[in-house]
Amino acid sequence: KDGNIESITAFADVLNFTISADFAVPYSESVGGWSVGFMFRRSSNDNLSHVAIRQSGRYSHYERRDGESTRLANGYIADWKRSVGDKNKMTLVAIEGRGWLFVNSKYVSDFDLSGANESGSLEIATGLFTGDEVEGETTRVSDVSASALEKLHGPLHGPLTNKLTGLNTSSDNVAFINLRLAYARVEFRTTGNISGLRALTLFPRLAINDEFLLFYISSFGVWGMNYFADGESQELKSGSYTRSATSNRLEMFYMDDTAVVYVNGKRLDTTDISSVRRTGDTGILAAIYYSDVDSTTQYENFVVYGLPTD
Repeated sequence: KDGNIESITAFADVLNFTISADFAVPYSESVGGWSVGFMFRRSSNDNLSHVAIRQSGRYSHYERRDGESTRLANGYIADWKRSVGDKNKMTLVAIEGRGWLFVNSKYVSDFDLSGANESGSLEIATGLFTGDEVEGETTRVSDVSASALEKLHGPLHGPLTNKLTGLNTSSDNVAFINLRLAYARVEFRTTGNISGLRALTLFPRLAINDEFLLFYISSFGVWGMNYFADGESQELKSGSYTRSATSNRLEMFYMDDTAVVYVNGKRLDTTDISSVRRTGDTGILAAIYYSDVDSTTQYENFVVYGLPTD
């Protein structure tokens, strides 16, 4: 109506959240341009972040600090719908210094949110760029869902020692929470000879008993994602990483059919976890090989954020 961004507030003050909304295509390209998205961690007009998608399917992440805007990420969405009558579902998750975007139930990108570390309003928005608004036209939004995300577990610290008893874990370092989306983080510090510690592991155990998803790193500088079910192990992804001799920080985010893994602040890869059949607890373990005799590692700052299954 006025050339400015139009918005509806979902939360007046929130730091960590998930939000999802269906945006209807408001009009054809012959009428004009349009854009939709979310503004978040908005403490003032001069301090905010936003993730937006334009009519063309180009997405972008902007951070505005002290009145100066910086574009931190951008790209194109292959299956972005542009015909009048179509809808596009946009989902954004923000936890501490990271964010993840899903469009039409498919993972698109992660974002660095470390520069926007204060809480603020969370808003559904249209017309986020100059010229992306036609006076008198309406963008219809439906199926809105938003939740604040709190720390569900931790921070915890303690030792993990291999006693040749299989996967070494206990109730002290497992969050027994059924989660449909989760972010887990932990730092491992070796207290013995690092060459004797072949694996340091963070995993969301997405099921009970013998079914779980295992994200591991080893002292040999390799990492992997394995899915265990019915007594069988399937390697989903693997690769190399830059190892620290003293401390290694692991992070993992999962939602729907996608897991995103990080080591020492660097994103390693995304993994399709559609084969995982159920949800379950999230925990940490160490020394996953029986040859890791008498190896000990110290874990620190183990935290879990998530959204419990209904």
